Amino acid sequence: MVNPTPEQQPLWPPVSHRDDPETSQEAENAITASGSRSSQCDHIFMVVKEHPGLTAGAIGVLAEDMIELVGAAVWKRLSDLKTQGRVRQGQPRVFEGSGRQQVTWWPVEVID
Repeated sequence: MVNPTPEQQPLWPPVSHRDDPETSQEAENAITASGSRSSQCDHIFMVVKEHPGLTAGAIGVLAEDMIELVGAAVWKRLSDLKTQGRVRQGQPRVFEGSGRQQVTWWPVEVID
């Protein structure tokens, strides 16, 4: 099993749960150690920054066109970005693709 380096760990807190199968933890460790988790987050953040206020479904549509990142991976990366303080959730609105309400996502402005 590949584990994140100590430097990576604060940026990438575990998302698999203690009761998840070992395969889930292995997959999480592999995507983190390979850098894919980071690059996926960067792509999703770029979509949020360029199109603030979209729902996760709409972000997924744009991300799919860019990097073929679909479904649960989009939600997972949005969760990572929220944990890192790079994005925040806004008010819910209907995502036309499903007809269901989803929260909107906004970039967090960096104040230097």
